Order: sequence, then structure tokens, then C-alpha cells
Amino acid sequence: MKDFFWANFFSLLLAVVACAQWFCLAWTLDLAFELRLPAWVHIASVASVYLFNRRLSGLPVPRPGGPALRARRVYTAAVFISLFAALAALVVGLAWTVAAVVVSLTGLMPGLVTSPLSSTAGRWTVTAAMLVVTVALVYGYVLGQRRFKLTRLEVGLADLPNSLDGLKLVQISDLHLGPFMSASKASGYVEFINSLKPDLVCITGDIADGLGYADEALPVLGRIRARHGVFAILGNHDHYVGADEVAAAVARHTNFTLLRDRVATVGFQGVGAAGRGLHIVGLEDRGRDWARGLDHDPELARLVEAVPEGEPMVVLCHRPDNFDQAARLGADLVLCGHK
Repeated sequence: MKDFFWANFFSLLLAVVACAQWFCLAWTLDLAFELRLPAWVHIASVASVYLFNRRLSGLPVPRPGGPALRARRVYTAAVFISLFAALAALVVGLAWTVAAVVVSLTGLMPGLVTSPLSSTAGRWTVTAAMLVVTVALVYGYVLGQRRFKLTRLEVGLADLPNSLDGLKLVQISDLHLGPFMSASKASGYVEFINSLKPDLVCITGDIADGLGYADEALPVLGRIRARHGVFAILGNHDHYVGADEVAAAVARHTNFTLLRDRVATVGFQGVGAAGRGLHIVGLEDRGRDWARGLDHDPELARLVEAVPEGEPMVVLCHRPDNFDQAARLGADLVLCGHK
């Protein structure tokens, strides 16, 4: 059963999305016009929406700047809003039913309607939950994604030389350069990162969501500046696009150091012993699918063996699944993305 689920995950997801889209539309029609549709209309409509979404997902992504891309963005936003609004309706509807049953069993309100669909108050409660989710997601799409949030953490590394005290490392992840992260939008992030004046920048995967935007977006990303360089790894979306192709595009448009199962050593003047420095271990993403990574990756153990004992080590891995393994292997700091 589990193998069937993961083998057909995308089709199942599209089916759930189609149900959510039609539910939100049918709910709105019923609320506004008291339009009650027969079962066959609901079934046929869900099937039609599913087929439309499947066809749309197979089409190439439109070129930047045109109306086709704007329409695709709006439709994608509507899909996600429908999905989470329907989930809110389900959760609130179930909570209403459970609460109504409990109250009825107490005998305080024996005639209480247990189904929110059969109660005016229940229907408006569900509608209010859907509206809250819709407003929150619209805000996120229109304004929220333009706001920067910086999380500052002070990390103590036992083996870090005193001369490296105060080293400023900036991590960014899951940029997904493509139709939904344009060059102009990425430019704002780059300016913000550079304003922090980092010593090191680490990018923990999912750089690209298609190569159609690489020639435009990657040169913008390549403007990131750090005193000791930018180090990057690939994520699952980069592998979906084509890991070698993304790596070639990164090399062509940036001066980043891409670590694909490699260790890079950043030496610092005045550290002490010759060759001593900060070691950055970059692990290639080898997840089984988009959701499931590897708890144990033999390649990580091999890479860690190349780090001299007693010297500080930072591990870059796209998924947090490898966190425990990296900690057991003696990593001083593990940086992940994906979730």
C-alpha cells in the first residue's frame, strides 16, 4: 500500500487538489445562490478539473514577463488557496460535529444539529474559517513573500580557532529560481544578503525550478558577495531539473563553489597550524522522493573521514534527514533546507 502511494503520489495529489478546488467553488455557489447540484455534477466537475490540472502540469512553463506566466501564477495561487481553504473547512466541520455530539450527549441541548451543513451557524463557522485561510494566503502571495525575515543564531564551535571568533555565515535555501522566483525578485534578496556583509554564504539546495530562467536569474544570484566565498549544494528540485545541467549553469553564471559530495577547506590567515581552517562538507541529495530522504548516507561518512580530526566542520545537506548521522560523525554545525 505504501509503495502504491508513493508510486502514484502526484496523481493522488492532483485528485485531492481537484476535489478541493471544486469543493470551494460549489460551497461558494451554494452559499451565495443556494445552488444545490446533483451528485453526478460534482463527480463530473471534479474529474474535469483533475484532467485540466494534469494537462496544465505537463505544459512547458511560459517565458518570463508575458501574460501566460502571470495567468499561471494566479492559477497556481488559486490552487493552493483552495487546497488549504478546503482543509480548514474539513477540520472545522469535524470539530463542529464532535462538539455537537458531545453537547447532545450531555442532555443540555438534545436537539442540537450535529452536521455543520445542516445548521446556519455551522455553515457560517466553516465559511469564516475558509475566509481566514484565504485572506492569510492572499496576503502571503501578494505582500508576505516580499518581506524578509532574518533569523540570527550565535553558534559556539569548540574547535574553532580564536581568530575565527565572530565569523558571519549566512545560509539561504530553496530559492527555486524559475517562474515563481524571477530575476527581479531574486535581486532584492541578493541586495539584502550583501547588506549583511557575510564572511561565508552557504546555499543548501533547490537552486532552480527549471533551466528556462537560468540565463536571466543565475547571474543575479551570482552577485552575492562574501569575504570567503559562496558554497552551494544541490537539492531534490535541482535533480528533477537535471543535476548536471543545473551544476553547469551555476558554473557558467556564478563563481560559487558547488559541492557535490566534496569537502572544501576555507583557510584563514593567522589561524595557526598550516592548512588548518574551516571544512565545509557538501552532500549530494539522494532522497527516495520529494518527501523521504535517507537517514543514513554512506557517502557522508566517507566525506567526514577526509576532515582532519579536531578541526571545525560544517555539513551542508539539503534535507534534515541526515542531521542525526552528521551529529554522530562529529559535525560542529549542520545546515539544511527543504522543509
